[in-house]
Amino acid sequence: IEIKTGIEIDYLEGKEDILRKEISKHNFDYVIGSVHIVDGWVIDDEKNIHRYDEYNPMDLYMKYFDALQNLVTSRLFDVVAHFDVIKKFNYDPYENYDFLIEDTLEAMKKHDLCLEINTSGIDKPIKETYPGSKMFKRLVELNIPIVFGSDAHSPNEVARYFEITTKFLKKSGCSHIVSFTRRKRKSIKI
Repeated sequence: IEIKTGIEIDYLEGKEDILRKEISKHNFDYVIGSVHIVDGWVIDDEKNIHRYDEYNPMDLYMKYFDALQNLVTSRLFDVVAHFDVIKKFNYDPYENYDFLIEDTLEAMKKHDLCLEINTSGIDKPIKETYPGSKMFKRLVELNIPIVFGSDAHSPNEVARYFEITTKFLKKSGCSHIVSFTRRKRKSIKI
């Protein structure tokens, strides 16, 4: 078994120089960027569900995707983690926000970032991957490299739902995912 070293780092606007310095101190195989904090609170923590009621849903989604696009353009990361984790608690803007998704995917394409398909959402209230399988075809069309993640916090969660997710990816036209060694990408046939 080959074991890789990586880290997931929360993107914090204005802290890019600190993050860059800390990342450079280590020989990671990959660096994953994520957004958990919007307007100073953690959007995917159950203790904060009540905070969603303080916002116009579309405004909150716009703030989230704006932070995600800043993460993409920061050039600090190899992979964008759980792309649409803001949907975790089924807090829906009830408006079409496809333009936010599309703009972020286009920025990822332009900056050559990979996207993590995170299977942990299947066990959350949203009951689907981050991003959901309906977005897989668009990822293939844009040729955005994909990595798998399970957000495992215990051994029994490692690689959970990878088999079924692989089937959905193949159905969407995806034939490869990627892996990293020393922050260099390599393609793996699925």
